[in-house]
Amino acid sequence: MNDKVRKIFELMGIAIKKAGCDSAMIDLENYSRSVFDSGREYYCNPIGNHSIKRLPFDVTNILNEWWEENDYSLEMLDDNVIGGELHLFPDERKIIIKGNYTVYENGDEQEFERSFQGKNEPAFAKLKSEGIQSFDVDFHGGGDSGYIQDNGFNVESTSGNLSNIDTNQYSGLDDLMYDMLSTFGGWEIDGGSQGSFHVDVENEEITLTFSWNEERVESEELYTINY
Repeated sequence: MNDKVRKIFELMGIAIKKAGCDSAMIDLENYSRSVFDSGREYYCNPIGNHSIKRLPFDVTNILNEWWEENDYSLEMLDDNVIGGELHLFPDERKIIIKGNYTVYENGDEQEFERSFQGKNEPAFAKLKSEGIQSFDVDFHGGGDSGYIQDNGFNVESTSGNLSNIDTNQYSGLDDLMYDMLSTFGGWEIDGGSQGSFHVDVENEEITLTFSWNEERVESEELYTINY
């Protein structure tokens, strides 16, 4: 750290203490040309009941230069990085850089069953003619797109020698499954959802097992810097 940057952090520390703060946090951007883009604003005592305060001077340019010169990066984490934080502790003359990233977890499962008996769906007729009794199909949704896989697995058939099937070979089957998914509006948007279909050919029923992808933000310390 050069003397100019060290002096900036020292002046920031003085201003932060004068404002009655023991520590300060500045947001870091991950999808902007400038990692530091908050001007003079910072969060006073960010753990707990924090408040937004302003430094007496703009630190944006010099901190961006310092960041680039030291080749710091938030990309040490995975592809789900959404930003980061610079925490400054004046009494300890210490800076901690954290990266924030999104984690997706499966929510509670829901089951939804639909019978197609008596509806003369051609997909079931063809599946029966080939001796297929039941199988499973996975689906995935998220990021404004979603799809049902075309690989049927856990296949049970009269021949007993099928490990998987291509569901594209059964006209209209995808339409039935997508129609069931439409019951869960937004299944393919943002964090999305995932699950599977169990196709009971003998009884002409499809059971959808569905769960939303639940989103939470985690933080990880990337750098500790003393000034």
